[in-house]
Amino acid sequence: MNLRIICGFLTLVALAFSAEAQQTATERAKDKASDAIQATKDTTKKAADAVTRTTREAWAKTKAYLSDDPDTYRRGADQKLNELGAEIATLRTHSAGIKDRTYFLTRVDALEQHHKYATNQLAALPQEELRKGREGLRKRVDVILERLDDYVDLAQREAKDFTTLP
Repeated sequence: MNLRIICGFLTLVALAFSAEAQQTATERAKDKASDAIQATKDTTKKAADAVTRTTREAWAKTKAYLSDDPDTYRRGADQKLNELGAEIATLRTHSAGIKDRTYFLTRVDALEQHHKYATNQLAALPQEELRKGREGLRKRVDVILERLDDYVDLAQREAKDFTTLP
């Protein structure tokens, strides 16, 4: 009987140690899972912050001229005109050897004229018109810039078919 009691006691002790070891392993797994979740949260937050920052920078590069702040508008519009001028110059360079598509060369000429017109309209835009918001003369300049941007995009898409334009 003593042997049975001792065996029973040893069995209970072994079961207690086993349960404690199993509980410790479970706790370690929970801790590791919690750490992984936290790391995922941190990485996701960093990625979201980077996307937000990049989006703001891209907006400033492309649509800052639509700002209601007169200084931001003027800087953004000037930057947009400079970018469009560079894109038109690239179109001119890449289409220099084209002889059988005179219509396309005419389109590039028209883009250059459109760009010059937009530059002149922006330069002539009075400061008080910028404060009025997106109405009147400012609205007209906005439309000129948007159309020029659209027409440059169209010419670039077409040029990819027959030039080395990237």
